[in-house]
Amino acid sequence: MYISLSIFSKNNSVSNNCDLIFSRAALNDKIESASQNKQMGVQFEANVAKQLGELVKAFRKEIFIERRIIAEIDIETEKFLIEIKSGLIKNIELKNLIKLIEDKRINPEGKQVIIFTAQPWNLDQIKAFKDNGFITFDNINSLIEYISNREKLYGLQNYSNSSQQ
Repeated sequence: MYISLSIFSKNNSVSNNCDLIFSRAALNDKIESASQNKQMGVQFEANVAKQLGELVKAFRKEIFIERRIIAEIDIETEKFLIEIKSGLIKNIELKNLIKLIEDKRINPEGKQVIIFTAQPWNLDQIKAFKDNGFITFDNINSLIEYISNREKLYGLQNYSNSSQQ
């Protein structure tokens, strides 16, 4: 399992991504720790990551440039970046999320970006996000099915969450 970690170059002016091997247990520990966080948004991210299970390759990954965090990826899978929103959809600022698609420092592989919230989307919101290249979900089972049908899980069967059955 590979998780990308940002490190600083010798002159501390730019960061390079290098892949380090971490155990699944370490990733699961990070998710479990977040589920105990006092912030409801962090707990919500952790609960979504738990339900996605083996599909999750990185959780709450910080992207650094010049020793400054420029973004945090809530959940990353082989093919997707997933932004989790626990608040009202009307408060989600589209312009702030577009960098997840366009900024190659944040999304160097050009992965598709999914916005997930437990709040229902209205048709105008869905259209606005889809017109800007996002995929939207407000149902965890639909999200799991969509991702698992599109991921290549090396050596694993398609993910199924036994607690959902």
